[in-house]
Amino acid sequence: MRTDPAPAVRLIDEQLAEEGLDTPADEAAAHRLRALLLCVAGEFMINAYEGHRAWTVDPTSPLGGRWVVTGFPHPLGQRTHAVDVPGLSDEAVNTPPARIVHIVNRAVQLSGIRVFVS
Repeated sequence: MRTDPAPAVRLIDEQLAEEGLDTPADEAAAHRLRALLLCVAGEFMINAYEGHRAWTVDPTSPLGGRWVVTGFPHPLGQRTHAVDVPGLSDEAVNTPPARIVHIVNRAVQLSGIRVFVS
């Protein structure tokens, strides 16, 4: 994951789909899948885009906050946004099949780290 994150994500995603683990059969399987998705997607955002984990205050959370991936440098020096990777992972598990690639694509979009030229 640290040296070449994109192929690592693709391989894990393909393995999950091949074994049918991207569509959990019960709550225990959904919990395991959610944990795997958020770990892999979070590590991808950290390794590929130089982000880091941070605790952010969230009064709607039972814990009073949540972990996000943030601190992405922008190629043009613009502000980037924190990404709720656990929230994206929850959404993916709740709308199977859960794909890490989709979580990462959504995280990149939400972060604002890409430069689009029209």
